[in-house]
Amino acid sequence: TCAFPIVHFPAKSALYDFFARFGLVEEQSKTAKANIPRRFLVIEGVVWVLLTLAIALCPVNLGVVNDIVASTCGSLVIFIFPALMWWKFGPDTAATKLQIGLLLVVGTGIFFCGTIVTILSVVNGTSD
Repeated sequence: TCAFPIVHFPAKSALYDFFARFGLVEEQSKTAKANIPRRFLVIEGVVWVLLTLAIALCPVNLGVVNDIVASTCGSLVIFIFPALMWWKFGPDTAATKLQIGLLLVVGTGIFFCGTIVTILSVVNGTSD
C-alpha cells in the first residue's frame, strides 16, 4: 500500500536528526536540512524494510501486538510525555517537581508492567 512510504518518509529525517544529536552522523547546517547523505538513506531504508519484514514474519497474534502498543503508547501519551512537557514548560516550583516525579513514576510503572504482563502471557500461552 502507499501508507508504507508515507509513514516512513518523515521518519528518515527524524532518525537522521536523532543520530546527529548524539554525534553518530555529521550534523547538517540549518539551510541544508533536507540534504541527508545518500549512504544514510540507503542503509536506513534497508534496515527499516528488514525490520518490518522480520516483524511481519513473526507468528504473533494481533491481539498481543495491540496489547503491547496499548501499554507502551498509552503510558507514554497519558503520563510520560505530559510530565516531560510540564517539566520543560511549567512553573519551577517544588510542588510541580513532585507532581512531575509522580507522573513519571506512575507512567514508567505502567509502561513496564503492561509490557511484562503481555510478554509473560505470550510465553505462558495464555494470550487470546
